[in-house]
Amino acid sequence: MFATGAQLPNAVFARTASAAAAVVTELDRLGARRARLCGLSLGATVALQTAISYPDRVSKLVVCAAQVAPPRAVLAAQRAIFRLYPRRKLAAQGLDKDRLLAVMKAFGSLDISADLAAITAPIRVLIGANDTANRPAAELIAKRIPGAELCEVPGAGHTAHTDNPAAFNQLAIDFLIAA
Repeated sequence: MFATGAQLPNAVFARTASAAAAVVTELDRLGARRARLCGLSLGATVALQTAISYPDRVSKLVVCAAQVAPPRAVLAAQRAIFRLYPRRKLAAQGLDKDRLLAVMKAFGSLDISADLAAITAPIRVLIGANDTANRPAAELIAKRIPGAELCEVPGAGHTAHTDNPAAFNQLAIDFLIAA
């Protein structure tokens, strides 16, 4: 299942719980009882929330560059930068500036760290070798979820799927298709 931010209603991104509910709604629409989820960055956080809120719907999970309690100061700085960023440049990348800022604001109040141990699905946590900003969260996720595997994507940063697609795909797909 693939969806972009443009395909989901604005309300979905108000909170990760709403986004997780949208994932389950999409599974229902597709007639899928359970799914193997893979998410990157905010998508990884939504995948984690889906596994927390709907454990019976997630059979396996791969997350990369996820956050569970993003540093407030970093997010405030990012929002300040994006407030100054030209609207047309964001639009050229398929992003709505107001929506992006709203998502970033909502993300700033996120803290699902206490709920991680509730995840029962097998999980592989990926982190780009050069993604220092998200490494603490990746390590926390792997530590708090029983049986979680932490794997590093060599030569990759935050966008490990595009920085080293061969390694990312091997780590993600091998785990997701394994019995």
